[in-house]
Amino acid sequence: MPTLENALETIKAKIAKYGKSAHCNPIFVSEEIRKNAIENKPDSAGRRKTRIALETYSPEAYSLWNELIESLMERLGHNPILVIDVLAVLIRSAGDEGIEIAKDNLAKVMDYEQELRRAKSERKAQRGKP
Repeated sequence: MPTLENALETIKAKIAKYGKSAHCNPIFVSEEIRKNAIENKPDSAGRRKTRIALETYSPEAYSLWNELIESLMERLGHNPILVIDVLAVLIRSAGDEGIEIAKDNLAKVMDYEQELRRAKSERKAQRGKP
């Protein structure tokens, strides 16, 4: 994902190639999107978002996530609010140190940065993008 500075350079190159009146899609800033998702302020009709989505880029990670969520849903009476709260308690109970320990131990098994690059490349290839 490019930084805004990288995006600016790309935009300048596209303007040089296509002119200032060329059209493009909106630019989204990841930090702003995450901040807005956490705040989850009501829209003009007073509605707030309730659907959770996460692009994993990995069919294996997607399957594991859904397996874990299904297991929790069954154990917790198919109550999605309770599922999220249990996950939050587990993660917060682990604390920063517990999360770092888990991350460090997982890093001994797999290079997750390399795996993410591989999964993203594979996904792009499946969609026919260079």
